[in-house]
Amino acid sequence: MLLLASSALFATDAAAENIRYRTAPGAGIEVSLDGGESFQARNSGIPLRVVYPFDNNEHRTITAIGIDPGNPRRVAIATADQAFFSDTAGTEWDVLPLPQNLNRNSNITAIVPSPHSSQAFLLGTSFTGFYETRDGGQSWDHVTDNSAFDFKRRGAGFAEEISGLAYDPDSANTVYFELGFGGGVFRTARSGNSAPFNQVDQISYDDPALAAVYDVLPADRYRDRPLILSGMQRRPARSTPEKQQRLELAGNRTGIFLNPHQAQSPRLENHIEFMLEHGMNSVVVDFKDDVGWLTYNSELPKAHEIRSVFPRFDAAELIATLHEHDIYVIARVVVFKDNRLFAYDDNRYAVWDRVDDRPWGDYRTRTEDDGSETTFIREHWVDTFSEDVWRYNIDVALELEALGVDEIQFDYIRFPSDGPVSRMEHRFSRPGMRRVDALSSFLRMARQELTIPVGVDVFGFNAWYRTGYLGQDLEMLSEYVDVVSPMSYPSHFSRDFHREMSYFDRAEFIYDEGSRRAVEMVGESVLIRPYVQAFLIGGELNYNREEYTEYLHRQLDGTLASPASGFTLWNMSGRYYMVTEPLLPYTQPGVRAGGN
Repeated sequence: MLLLASSALFATDAAAENIRYRTAPGAGIEVSLDGGESFQARNSGIPLRVVYPFDNNEHRTITAIGIDPGNPRRVAIATADQAFFSDTAGTEWDVLPLPQNLNRNSNITAIVPSPHSSQAFLLGTSFTGFYETRDGGQSWDHVTDNSAFDFKRRGAGFAEEISGLAYDPDSANTVYFELGFGGGVFRTARSGNSAPFNQVDQISYDDPALAAVYDVLPADRYRDRPLILSGMQRRPARSTPEKQQRLELAGNRTGIFLNPHQAQSPRLENHIEFMLEHGMNSVVVDFKDDVGWLTYNSELPKAHEIRSVFPRFDAAELIATLHEHDIYVIARVVVFKDNRLFAYDDNRYAVWDRVDDRPWGDYRTRTEDDGSETTFIREHWVDTFSEDVWRYNIDVALELEALGVDEIQFDYIRFPSDGPVSRMEHRFSRPGMRRVDALSSFLRMARQELTIPVGVDVFGFNAWYRTGYLGQDLEMLSEYVDVVSPMSYPSHFSRDFHREMSYFDRAEFIYDEGSRRAVEMVGESVLIRPYVQAFLIGGELNYNREEYTEYLHRQLDGTLASPASGFTLWNMSGRYYMVTEPLLPYTQPGVRAGGN
């Protein structure tokens, strides 16, 4: 019997034993020995999450489960970055060593033990293909690292996600795998134990070889399919009336970003006229910028102690003016990039340089007019693990909620990406705490205290693949927010990424396919509202008016074709020169279809 293993909930109903397995966020692995009538936790040795409020009762999310169909007591499981196996239905777990060359930003998305050998396992990943060990993890073969698998590569070193894996029950030299996000199921074979897997054929889900696969729970949704391989199944939406109300408020919002200077008269009135002309109904305004300035008349004692209040506008007046025009106000709050808090109290909250024993940063030197040299830090980052940093930013958000903004959008909710990152020391980290734990803790605390919709900005790449890059694990963060805004700017993707496409085709594809993938990862309880690139950079600066108009429209075409809920145009300067034609077909799609 064949079982393709993935991260979804699996059940096995072998003739000899009626064993079932299930998992849920925070619950680890649970096992039933009576066909699902009752379940018991079997998590001895499975790591705990270290997250607010730090009561140590949550296990790391299980991202993959695989069962030996001939022996259902033999099971392998994985978290995003660890793998375990048991021969006793989970009463004891052993660590399965991972490939040494495994990209640490690539999540484990599929795992399965071989029915042919107790030492053999397959391990699938989110963007580096899959691996096989035949000696219990002491060594691994990167199965997909050969030209036979070129069809699944996207360029720039990234491959499509492996969402399901299985050994053929009759041959250890035949393996089945599924590509994520609807990429199809394939069979690969090798001529002998020492030969590479170099024969790959796509097969249908109706292939007789796949007919005897155990169902994935919950069965209701998949009764019409004989095979379930689609690995990272959406988690059930944990909805409440309050959650639904927030989603309704935040849904289908289209608008622009305004920096603090653009939020002042008379520029503000011009932008309002622009938004109304193009049928937009929202605006993102910098209320806390990436220097750490509170750009409004904050009354927070801590902000005044830090000396971070630098008003460019009166918050109540700005919000009232925008509301008069039925414009939904989104307050951008930059969190962990903050040079005001960085400098406060002798760098108390700064990320630290463990080598030089000083505040960490990307130090640069510039030559002054008199010939002297000045050393400066290019970006100032505060400690992402600090509860005081969380508290300060949440207090800012609470003040803005009280002032009447409609949504909080946290930006720079990540770890630094540039500079000597290997030298960073986070002095406020708790033992065993991971990067995603820090970001999850901050968002969980914020969610508990804020009543209005909460959103986060993430790198476009982090909404394309399942990854923990910079701590931005989309699935984990989405547990606490209502809106995710991927910054899917085509200029920020490596040009080798889908190089086979023209630049404009690729731009449309990035927004269409990227938004679809993000929606599949977060499910129905979170809205995807991408940032659209309304600026030019690099070689794009050579575009003429006709070209940059098409460039913008192709991004919007992709967004409109996708399941995204609205969009926000991003131009840091507030100069939306790329908008040369009415955007009503994108902000009010009925216009495109001939509506009023």
